[in-house]
Amino acid sequence: MYKSTEDALMEALKNERARNQTMEIINQIRAMGGVPVILRLAGAILSVPPAKTETA
Repeated sequence: MYKSTEDALMEALKNERARNQTMEIINQIRAMGGVPVILRLAGAILSVPPAKTETA
């Protein structure tokens, strides 16, 4: 649970901000063409080769 009311409030604000940002992104995607844009974006993401990790 939360240590204090302040912690709970800060977490709620962070979650609300994240929800608002997510809705803004969704609305922008809808304005750009909706589902076809999402599918193209997903395809582009999935077709990127995995990043090579450097080992020390």
